[in-house]
Amino acid sequence: MSKIINEEVLPYNLEKTQKIMDKAEIKYKSFANNRSASEVAFQWKVKVTYALRPDGDNTVVTIMGKNFGAGPVQEKAVKKEVDLFETAFRDSVDEISQRDTPISTNSTYSVADEIRKLADLKEQGFLTDDEFQTQKTKLLSGE
Repeated sequence: MSKIINEEVLPYNLEKTQKIMDKAEIKYKSFANNRSASEVAFQWKVKVTYALRPDGDNTVVTIMGKNFGAGPVQEKAVKKEVDLFETAFRDSVDEISQRDTPISTNSTYSVADEIRKLADLKEQGFLTDDEFQTQKTKLLSGE
């Protein structure tokens, strides 16, 4: 029987939350590269899963752990696997949150300043005319 380890509401729709969880699973699997052979063998006996449930504009994420091994002796190792998954989950949420945060919350930020910076980069040869125009259009449209 699976045990609910964590339940959390994310301020994202179901589709965006699924992308976060996809990233988390990839990160979690990549942790296997840093494990000993016995840890990898144990990983196969632990199942960490999640369920998503829409809640208005938000999504409820439920993380569950299940031990297919010998019993309570392995509880510490199961916790380690769940902690690795939760670390990957938290990293993925942080990446999305940072990406969705505006470039600057500083009140001195202005689109004109950013366009000047782009113009300087163009003059120095770091941007082509097309790249400059593309970035300028994005800034002016609020992207």
